[in-house]
Amino acid sequence: MKTTYTRNLMAAALIGALAVVAADAQTAESPYKFERGYPAADTAKRAYDAADLRRAIEASRPRP
Repeated sequence: MKTTYTRNLMAAALIGALAVVAADAQTAESPYKFERGYPAADTAKRAYDAADLRRAIEASRPRP
């Protein structure tokens, strides 16, 4: 029961964080560029590269 609650809480936090990131990605200070509401070709590649790097860092960290 506690595991389900923890997973739901983490999922809600992730969704909230993604909403904030999506909102921030469309501001003038963002390194990501959008054209007509869609990411530009270079933007998509940079976003995937950033996600890959972030996942590699997480995977390399020792688990407690």
